[in-house]
Amino acid sequence: MAETAKAQGIRLVKKGFMTALIITAVTIITLVMGGSGFNHAEKLTDLYHWIAKTKPFWLVWRLGLYLVLGWGGWKIWQVTKTKPEYRAVLLRMMAVSLLFILLCEYALSGYY
Repeated sequence: MAETAKAQGIRLVKKGFMTALIITAVTIITLVMGGSGFNHAEKLTDLYHWIAKTKPFWLVWRLGLYLVLGWGGWKIWQVTKTKPEYRAVLLRMMAVSLLFILLCEYALSGYY
């Protein structure tokens, strides 16, 4: 049976409410973390030094993440061989993701 207009409206309101709730929660978490960073800057400095001290571990971690992302992208690319209408969208998403990863790596390198 087809949904009635009222049921569709209720479903859209619920979806919109959940989206607004998620956005509010992320905003609150971000503000709490920012306030914590201002109030406890010395602890964040200790975290920064610990990350700098364990830099090789984080390099291996990032390389592992990129390998998993590349493998997943390749598997999705293989699925789209039979669906050429999705290839352009997927190619665009992969290009933007690659540019974002390169930008993040450039920012982490400290050469800016």
